[in-house]
Amino acid sequence: LKSEGIIAATLENLFGQETEKAFRSLLMALTNAATVATKKPELIYELFTKLGTIEGAAGHLRGDLFEMIVGHLVHAREGYNIDIGEIVIDYETGQKREIDVRGVRGKELVWHCECKSHQPDYQVTLPEVETWLKDKVSLIYSIEKKSRSDWNNHKFKFEFWTCGQFNREAQSYLETQKGKIKKYEIDWKNGEEVRKYAKEANVRSICQTLDEHYFKHPLKF
Repeated sequence: LKSEGIIAATLENLFGQETEKAFRSLLMALTNAATVATKKPELIYELFTKLGTIEGAAGHLRGDLFEMIVGHLVHAREGYNIDIGEIVIDYETGQKREIDVRGVRGKELVWHCECKSHQPDYQVTLPEVETWLKDKVSLIYSIEKKSRSDWNNHKFKFEFWTCGQFNREAQSYLETQKGKIKKYEIDWKNGEEVRKYAKEANVRSICQTLDEHYFKHPLKF
C-alpha cells in the first residue's frame, strides 16, 4: 500500500481506542436498532457523547439515532413491538420504500412514523408533507395490505414527527387530509410535542439526548 501512496490505518490508529470502541458500539447499535431502542436506550446518549469528539460525526448520525429514540419512546409508552429501517417492496412494480419506525400492537394497530431530525427552527413545508402522504404513505399502506394478511383486521396509522415545526401551509394541508382520508389515520408531532411525549415517558437518558443534541433546551422533571 505504501508503494502506491496509500496510508493504511485502523480506527484506533486514527482516533484512539475510546473512539474506536464507540464506532464498534455504533455499528452494533445500527445493526440491531430495534433491540437497542427497546432494551438499551442509554446507549444512544453514550454514542452521541463519545462520537462528539469527532467533528461532524454525531451530526451525520442524527437521523439514525432519532429513529432509535422514537422507537424506544413508542415501545415504552404504547407497548409496540417495533421495527426500524425496514424496506417494503411492491413486487408487481418493483417500487420500494423504507419505513423509519413501525410499531405493531397485538391484533389492533399497525403504526408507522416518518422521523425527521430537523433543527428546532426548521419549518416543514407543504411539498414535504405532500410527498410523504402521496408518495410514501399510500405505497406502504398498499404493500402491507397486499403482503400481510395477518394484519387484515388491524387499524393503520401513519405519523410525521419533526424536531422542527410545520409551516402554515403544511399544517393546513395535514389537517385537511386528516379529515378526508378514511383508509388509515394520519397524525403529526412538532418539536415541542415530541419533547412533551418524551418527558412523559420519563426516560432520563432519552430526554437528555433530545435536549442536548436536538432541541438545546432543558427538559425539566
